[in-house]
Amino acid sequence: MSFPDVKIHLIDGDPHPPEGYTNMALQLIDTYSKAMDGVRVSISNTLPAIMDDVKDDGSIDLVGVSIRDTAIAPDAYNLIQRIRQNGLQVLAGGIHPSKNPDECTRFSDSVCVGFLDQETLGDIVRDLRQGSLSKYYYPKPNQVPVVDGSMDRMVKVTSVLTGVGCNFSCSFCTVGFPGIDGRLDKSTRDFDQEVGKVETDRIVFVDSNFGDYMRKDRKEKIDTLKRSGKKWVADISINYLRDPKFIEEIAEAGCREVYIGFESIDKNSLKSIHKGQNSVAHYEQIIRNLHQHGIVIRGAFVIGFDRDSPETVKRTTDFVVDNGVDFPTMKLLTPYPGTALYNSLRQSGRLLFEDSDRPNVFRRFDRRHSLFTHPNFTQVDMECAPDYFNKRIYGRDVIDAKLAAARGYLGMPDWEYYREMLEHYRAFDLASRHSSIGVGTSKENAEHFSRL
Repeated sequence: MSFPDVKIHLIDGDPHPPEGYTNMALQLIDTYSKAMDGVRVSISNTLPAIMDDVKDDGSIDLVGVSIRDTAIAPDAYNLIQRIRQNGLQVLAGGIHPSKNPDECTRFSDSVCVGFLDQETLGDIVRDLRQGSLSKYYYPKPNQVPVVDGSMDRMVKVTSVLTGVGCNFSCSFCTVGFPGIDGRLDKSTRDFDQEVGKVETDRIVFVDSNFGDYMRKDRKEKIDTLKRSGKKWVADISINYLRDPKFIEEIAEAGCREVYIGFESIDKNSLKSIHKGQNSVAHYEQIIRNLHQHGIVIRGAFVIGFDRDSPETVKRTTDFVVDNGVDFPTMKLLTPYPGTALYNSLRQSGRLLFEDSDRPNVFRRFDRRHSLFTHPNFTQVDMECAPDYFNKRIYGRDVIDAKLAAARGYLGMPDWEYYREMLEHYRAFDLASRHSSIGVGTSKENAEHFSRL
């Protein structure tokens, strides 16, 4: 018995996705569909194209909308409502819907709660053919697939998915998916095959902790990376970078940048969020070791833990400058719905919004807005902290010092790329303006905070 083709149109719910970027969730669905009979997938990424493409003219059976981040949820929900008004069914998925499925079904016909696998897409297709789409789908994946990257329009880098989920349980983090206990890893054989097919010079490994992925078959994976000759970037947690041998091996295998969640320079703050894998005492040595091996550091710092104060912000800024963290960020602690942090702050009455404000209040979940009361900050003072931090780290003197130091551990092509990126971030910071954060412009915010 033959069935009619099922036509699925995919949309990134982010109203402003990076140019040329196709998010991994959409690439996964496209990959799965290629192994299924009678399933056709299309995609549009910009709003005008979306509204032209998604009309009930028989060319689409289902629209899939990916909502990665809470901050984009209001815009994504508005988009979903417009699509449904055109007479089409919508299934939403991603991190935010997986953490908040009941909220999401107020706007969409159906929600994928978790990391979509091949079997669950098969269930969705079957239900579409039978005319009975379920309200919820709960995937239980048992492998990380090799992704067909033909949808990815990035021209300089290739994204390779190696793992899903995380073995840690930090109270503010949204990484984990329902249906996955801890994390799920791509097989070593598939890793070898996928890396071997990469045509660009650089790879970005999509994984919340590439260090975790490298625990099993480390030698084989290092050998694969060496054979590829590619330069690559990955998130790696502090506990793995404490091993000098590990740093040496990944550098020899092409690692040129690591993303590190330092979060805080206060060990008690780290303890309060259950981030025991971080050891503040090792931060400085890890930074030195990475630089000695030609690896650039993108370091994330968070302000808003209960022990934090304006002095913490200034000490953190000094630490970043003194140790030459290459591309640091400072964001505000954000209580994403569905996390332990959100539940704790809600129960203690410290959230600065009501449940009735959802989902529109999620526009403020950009890690720049203060969203809960704090014992040592006013709301305005906390929102000024990142601008104080940025004005210091992207000051001309700090950038020149980084460039001079980097000449000692980066080859010329990497150094030139490094210089261009630093100047880009400095220009972006100088041009930044805010209308509803802190006391005014980024410069005014920085000056206000310096007086605290």
